[in-house]
Amino acid sequence: MVAGHKDPTRADDPAEIGRTRRYLDDVDQQLKGSPTPMEFFEAMTSLHPQRLNPGVLWFGALTLLADNPAG
Repeated sequence: MVAGHKDPTRADDPAEIGRTRRYLDDVDQQLKGSPTPMEFFEAMTSLHPQRLNPGVLWFGALTLLADNPAG
């Protein structure tokens, strides 16, 4: 597997598929609690501090939780 958006110091490793799956499972789990965008962002950055580009996560939080801006 060759990841297009990753830390360039990490190898292109099939284990990345599992890491991405865990990340997406954590997204699903966090969304079940109807968090605010900030709560979602903080939870995901806490669970996955090694992920690059938190700006994309923040944009995703705003998009996914547009109907729940204040909780």
